[in-house]
Amino acid sequence: MNKKLVLLLTIIMVATLVFVACDQTAEYEGKFDDIPDRAYAVESEYVVEVAYELKFGEEVPYPLMTEMENLSKQRVINGAFSTRALKIGSNIDGDPGVVFDTYEIMFESANLISVRFIANEKMNAQDEAVNFLFAATKDGKLMMNALALFGRVDANPNVETAYSVFSTYQEEQGMEARTFNEFLTTLFYFTGEDEKNLTINFIYLKENQNTVSILFSEILEYATQGNIEFFEFTK
Repeated sequence: MNKKLVLLLTIIMVATLVFVACDQTAEYEGKFDDIPDRAYAVESEYVVEVAYELKFGEEVPYPLMTEMENLSKQRVINGAFSTRALKIGSNIDGDPGVVFDTYEIMFESANLISVRFIANEKMNAQDEAVNFLFAATKDGKLMMNALALFGRVDANPNVETAYSVFSTYQEEQGMEARTFNEFLTTLFYFTGEDEKNLTINFIYLKENQNTVSILFSEILEYATQGNIEFFEFTK
């Protein structure tokens, strides 16, 4: 075989290898480029099923998120659901038991799900809630109390205004008063016909179970800047 032919064959082989390598690089780039889209996907196709776990001789129900686009978010929210639903406490006789015997999905959309866990009347406990924003961050965002929504005074001076709004509605609705520090630990859940007309319901236990309901649009402006941006879908 002459030198020219050998050189030509070598050039063809090198060109082929380069083409294949470039083609594979483009393929992998395409796959990795899809990851951010999935990580921040609006979860419009998720399904909430009912799971059960045996505790103290009873089947305790809790919500289980399935068929989400982002499995990391799915693990985060399912962990929060099961931890809350299977919480152990003491009843009025001092005996251990499961705090919550049922739950209710209070609001559900592609951007937000809000679940209220209802305490057994024989337990020394209040109702609690889990709120999850699907697209807020890569792993979503769990939010359960006022502190998570409004932050601390040193980071957000509007917290005191939020407390003032809360106190006004608390008094108007005949609920028991909360101090500022108690307000920060107050739990909440959402209700509403759609994302643009949400009501935030603050729940707390004093002598009785209290619920203070406020149009979310009236108090969102006092949240941290990051949370205001997370809730942009409500405007």
